[in-house]
Amino acid sequence: MSMLILGMNMLSANAGEKPKKTLAPQIKFEMLTKDLGKIEKGKPKEIKFEFKNTGNAPLIISRVQPACGCTTQNFTQDPIKPGKKGTITLTYNAAAEGQFSKSATVSTNCGQETITLSFKGEVIN
Repeated sequence: MSMLILGMNMLSANAGEKPKKTLAPQIKFEMLTKDLGKIEKGKPKEIKFEFKNTGNAPLIISRVQPACGCTTQNFTQDPIKPGKKGTITLTYNAAAEGQFSKSATVSTNCGQETITLSFKGEVIN
């Protein structure tokens, strides 16, 4: 009988505890799509996408994959602490005239599917 009472006391003690907060990073971009308007042919164009870690654990960008070879990437390599900002910079090689629409996928440790960043515009001579 005393074991049953002891077990019930332990259950009631645990029932009053607050659930532990799960630690997780969360990424929030200022913009996911940018319209560059008209850009000059032959001049690579940098497009910066700023983001913030709105979670409560360090955010890690594990991969940024442009959809084509005409775009290169650079991104914050160090873990981004909660409340801090980071940047992903895509550089588009504006070699051909005309309208364009490009994208890159971003992989993080946020536990969500990849995020797609995109940009568009027109290359003029």
